[in-house]
This record gives sequence, structure tokens and C-alpha cells, in this order.
Amino acid sequence: MSMRKAAQLVCCLVLGCLPLHPGAAEQDSGGQWALLLALQGDNEDARAVQAGLSYALSAASWVSLDAGVTRQATPPGEATLRSRALGLGLDHNFGRMGLQLSADYWGDPGELVRTGIRGSVYHRGEFARLDLLGIYRDYELTARIPDDEGNLLDERELGMHSTGLGFGARFYGDSWFGGLRGAWFDFSRDPKVFRSRTAFRVLSLSALTLANSFLDYRAEASLGFEWGLRSLEFELSAGRSAVDDARVRTVTLYYVTPLSERLDLEVSLGRNDSEGLDNAVFAGLALSWFGR
Repeated sequence: MSMRKAAQLVCCLVLGCLPLHPGAAEQDSGGQWALLLALQGDNEDARAVQAGLSYALSAASWVSLDAGVTRQATPPGEATLRSRALGLGLDHNFGRMGLQLSADYWGDPGELVRTGIRGSVYHRGEFARLDLLGIYRDYELTARIPDDEGNLLDERELGMHSTGLGFGARFYGDSWFGGLRGAWFDFSRDPKVFRSRTAFRVLSLSALTLANSFLDYRAEASLGFEWGLRSLEFELSAGRSAVDDARVRTVTLYYVTPLSERLDLEVSLGRNDSEGLDNAVFAGLALSWFGR
């Protein structure tokens, strides 16, 4: 498996910070909650598990907490790639206007770790919701300086950060819904440095693979239909690697159906395609449990 392919799968499987409960701005009282458990895997032996909890503090405020772990197989003789994700978020609705704030953690301690904050303001109308998003992320990589024989001489922490701007639009009809989302990122250090000979000498495969998930931009479009409590949604996303300028495309199909009055099942199926590499097919299951 190539390093870029592994990075593509890591980027797909790790959400970093799960979205707040989609009905956060619409609930009529406090004390309601939603619990999410999600599993995902692909044909390259990547596996991910996530759990999230959203809780209504009041009729206008929701808090969310999420955690996830991803495991990616690597060639024989190399360490298995693992990453962890944690997120904490708050959504407050002022009426038609609202505010979301969140903090998240992602990476592999001792290799590459990312911490970030994001904030967004949104306006919700009868038929649409519009969001404007700002993102700040701080990265810390561990470099290991070897001598000519490969013996460890020193360990050093390398730091960089990125800023991003994004937008979102969600549209609602009688039996359909759709959306557009996009985000663009700027890095304090040129991510192409991770393809240099020096980077390959001092950074581990795990750190280089995680770094290869850095994106210049990401854009998404979706369209869905619903009948009763069931829905079917098609999503297309595209992005470009900030490390090697490779374009990454993902197509995903989601089907949601109720299992009981308080339990929903979501089934997802999709394909990743990166320039110059084979396609990767993935599938996932998610259970959402609602209560108060």
C-alpha cells in the first residue's frame, strides 16, 4: 500500500469532530439527547469506530462529545497505523441565527498530533440554512534525528499551524433536501516539505502518512429524498492534497431507516478515488438512539 493511499483512507475514516445533532436548533425543550455509534471499513483493511453524544441543555442549546479510533493496516514489518479523535462542541440558537463552537484533537501521540478550534455562525430560514465557518489548527510532529548508521541521536518537536474558511448551505423541500459545503486552508509551513528527502529520513511512516491527509481545499455537494421516516442521500466530495497536489474524489450513498420509535439505522457505501491510485471501496453502519 502506498503512503498516499493510506492517507486517503485515514482522511475518509476519521471525522475528527462529529457534527452536532442535526436537530439542535429545532428542539422544543431541554433534557433531550442523541447517542451515536458508527463503524466503518474498507477493502484495504482500514477500520474505524466512533461514538458521540449530544445533549440539550435547554430549548436553545446543545452540547456534544465524540471520540473515535482508526486502524490502518501497513505492509509487513511496519507498525500498524493508528489515530485517535476527540471533539467537544456547543450549539446555541438565538432564533433564526445561531452559533456553533467546537474544539478537537486528532492524531497519533509521538508521531503527529493536531489540535483545533472552529466556530461558525448560521442563519436558518423556512427552506434553507446558511453557515459561515472559521477554523484554526495546530500541528506537532516528532522528528527523530539518526546518525549515518541509523542510530537515534535526538528527538525534536516540529510545529506548524493552519487556518481555514468555509461555508455551508442546506436546503429543504417537501420530500427532498440537499446541500453545498466547502473549506479552504492555508498552512504556516509548505506541506510539500513532507515529500523531501529530509522528511523521509527523520519522520516515521505514521507521521508521513498522517501528514499526507492535509488538504488545500475540500468541497461537497449532496442531494437526498425522504419518504416517511426513511431517507436516501447521495454525496459527492472533491479535494486536493496540500502535500503532492493529488486530487481526491469521494462518492457516498446513505440510507437511513428507523428500527424503532427511538432507534435509527444508517447504512453507507462509497468509493474513494485519488489521482494515480486504485479506487478504495468503503462501507459503514451507524446507530442513532434518541431519548429524553
